Amino acid sequence: MILSLPPLLAALLAAPSLLQEPAPAPAPDPAQQAAAWLEKAAANQGKAVELDMQVDMNAGQMRTRMHGHFLMVDDAHYRGSARYETDMTALGGTSVTVDMALVADGTDLWVDMTQPDSPRRVLQQNLADLQRMQAQMGAARGLAAGMGQGAGGFNFADQVKQFAAFADLRLAGVENGRVRLEGPLNAEGQKTLGGQMPVALDRVRMVLDEKTGYPLEIAVDGGGKPVVSIVLSNVRFPEKVDPGQFRFSPPEGVPVQQVRAPRSGN
Repeated sequence: MILSLPPLLAALLAAPSLLQEPAPAPAPDPAQQAAAWLEKAAANQGKAVELDMQVDMNAGQMRTRMHGHFLMVDDAHYRGSARYETDMTALGGTSVTVDMALVADGTDLWVDMTQPDSPRRVLQQNLADLQRMQAQMGAARGLAAGMGQGAGGFNFADQVKQFAAFADLRLAGVENGRVRLEGPLNAEGQKTLGGQMPVALDRVRMVLDEKTGYPLEIAVDGGGKPVVSIVLSNVRFPEKVDPGQFRFSPPEGVPVQQVRAPRSGN
């Protein structure tokens, strides 16, 4: 004989098991979360962007700082103005300040430079040569030498992709609209960035805007301290940009120096 419980009693007996909380969902993987944010950052590639930038580089006993304002439409059309300050007093040198305005007109990069006790001059370099030269320099040296200017102008969405490949990034937190990603250098990062600076590099940090995914900070640390850091602020994405902003004519009477990329292998 099969004992059959009344439906109500069976339901009451089963209730405790039904009331038990379901098994907790597995914790999100910080590495996968970081990858999702990096995808969002990559979606900004190809957008016109205008921003303020500050770059600090602490290379042993030499420190360089740059701050300026920049507008970029694409890899060949951008302009900006900046002040570079280099402190070499710890090496027995002096402090040097250089003010510059730069324009990439689609073919050439023009840099109008002024500094104390030196005549004003304009540098002219073919953009294709510049991009080849920076690609040969490598990521770390290109970042240090260009102070934030990559092979494609000021394409920071692209630089996020480049530096993400050098570290095992994980989501470190989201607060006040800022997404923090950080992680140690991986094997590729050690190979590419290691030895490029006087200070051993060991970690990459990024801050992305929670709404747009655009980078607000990119930093490479060494020994727990930032060695190279780029901080971006007042970021906006103009829908229309006057192409006339990317025309440049050297000021009358100011000498123009053409910069040639070194030949490969030399």
